[in-house]
Amino acid sequence: MGRKRKNLIYTYFDYNENNKTSKCLIENCEQVLRGNHGANLMRHFYTQHRRLHDQILQENNKNKENVSPHKHDNHIKVMKHCCQLVTIHGRPFSILEDNAFKNLLSLIPNSSPLSVNIKNVKTMIQEHAYDIRK
Repeated sequence: MGRKRKNLIYTYFDYNENNKTSKCLIENCEQVLRGNHGANLMRHFYTQHRRLHDQILQENNKNKENVSPHKHDNHIKVMKHCCQLVTIHGRPFSILEDNAFKNLLSLIPNSSPLSVNIKNVKTMIQEHAYDIRK
């Protein structure tokens, strides 16, 4: 089972698994497209049903705005606290590569422990210092 499709374009097509084609459900449109890829379906709407295409784009963008950015927020918070560990509390950068520290990071929901490393923390510290100097 794949990921959930959020693009509204899929509601305007009937996908046939047997011959792997998508039939447009708009009245008087007999277009049958190969596959079920959202970009191809959107291209059909762009060329054949422009008003609906624009409406779908607006709705898709609204839906994206309504998605809570918890994953990104948690990641930024974790990175900021890691920067504080090094800059304010005087811990060595090597703590970020420690297995026990990585295990702690893996317990934080919606955060990627793989992206918390010495290079990324140093970069964030440099960016923050640059912003302060501005």
